[in-house]
Amino acid sequence: MRAVALCLGILVGSCAVGCGGAAQRVLSAQAEVHVSTRGARVSFYEERAAFCQSSETTLERWEACMAPAVHVQRAADSYRAALLGGQAALRAGRPEAEVLPCVVAAAVRFVEALTAANVPIPDEVLAIAEMAKGMEEVCDAG
Repeated sequence: MRAVALCLGILVGSCAVGCGGAAQRVLSAQAEVHVSTRGARVSFYEERAAFCQSSETTLERWEACMAPAVHVQRAADSYRAALLGGQAALRAGRPEAEVLPCVVAAAVRFVEALTAANVPIPDEVLAIAEMAKGMEEVCDAG
């Protein structure tokens, strides 16, 4: 929950100039969350693939069956890319308040995909996603 508090402080603009690494701590915490969900995501994908392989007879039906698993994977990939992009932006000296909106927007999409697939969502990701609904517009504008 400490990462959530740090993120909230940055998102509301209190760190426009810098917070002594608060954004870095948020990115690190979120990277740990991304890694910690890997097992559940892989299990979901493998179970879905086995089910679809055994139950679907055409490529089109198999693709439709696999859509939830593909959605989770793409959301996880997007979340990872946002984390890496945020890290690169911090290293390049961008203000912390400019770095986190895209990470938070990716976290929201990650939560939506995990929810749709009934994959457990870590409290840290859920809390950030809940407090940051609507950040997609800020990210897209940046």
